Amino acid sequence: MLIFIAPCLAPLSPSSNSCNQTNFVHVYSTVISGFAIVILGTLGLLFNAENHEVVGSTGDPADGRAVAQTILVAVLVYIVRLPNP
Repeated sequence: MLIFIAPCLAPLSPSSNSCNQTNFVHVYSTVISGFAIVILGTLGLLFNAENHEVVGSTGDPADGRAVAQTILVAVLVYIVRLPNP
């Protein structure tokens, strides 16, 4: 990945458009973070509601609300660390 980012660290001129690959990496990481926020948020809401699909079996966690709090903290970390445009 550094091979693609390194040319954009010192462009030849301020108007140079050599950072397309870095922009692609930025957009890609933003999209992946967005999907993570949606998926983890949904799981957190399911655990918070103690849905039988996620806490109803013998191998599932007993305290769904504690799991939901942990997952929602992960969602907050993703939101705070979301790449800036």
